[in-house]
Amino acid sequence: QLGSLLVTPGARLSWSDRWGDFFAPRLAILTRPREDLAIRASVGRGYRAPDFKELYLSFVNDAAGYAVYGNPALRPERSTSVSLGAEWTGATTFLRATGFNAAYRDFIETLAPDPNGVFTYGNVESGWTRGFEVEGGLLVRDWRLESAVEALWTQDESTGMSLLGRPPVTIRGSVVSPDFMSTYLTLKVSYVGRTPISRDPDGTVTQYREAF
Repeated sequence: QLGSLLVTPGARLSWSDRWGDFFAPRLAILTRPREDLAIRASVGRGYRAPDFKELYLSFVNDAAGYAVYGNPALRPERSTSVSLGAEWTGATTFLRATGFNAAYRDFIETLAPDPNGVFTYGNVESGWTRGFEVEGGLLVRDWRLESAVEALWTQDESTGMSLLGRPPVTIRGSVVSPDFMSTYLTLKVSYVGRTPISRDPDGTVTQYREAF
């Protein structure tokens, strides 16, 4: 606690006999200019090693005419991210808004199929994601209603095209019933926007997963 600021530092050290060490510090700050208003900011580094599927998957679907193979030469993802957000809380409502930006090195994505219909995974040398999320909630006679909207922009800096697998729009909503004999019922609904999933060797996006 530093005056009106709550400062939370942290760090993570990852060690791999294959990829070596990675130090990931993080710093988060919270302040409350009013009792019902909180402002948060954070900055940190990130690291994600390729998972088993991305490295070693060997899947063939003869009926559909395609195959997916892992890529043992993948490099780990590294990122630096910042975020800034505010949250207002009332007696029966809350509203939260957050903006964020992440710069990536060696972002892992699925590569376009070759002429034989073989998909694999590769690294994007550098790229970024940025966007904002707005969330809100309302309590109505012990029913809890919540919703959220996220807008996202991405870019592969070598081609200027979008990163794959990241939907530009996501909308979520939920309704939670009042307590009945220590039991709750929850209904959740989500909408995921049209998402790029494949590109040609020049970097142009060639295939999308339709919104659902």
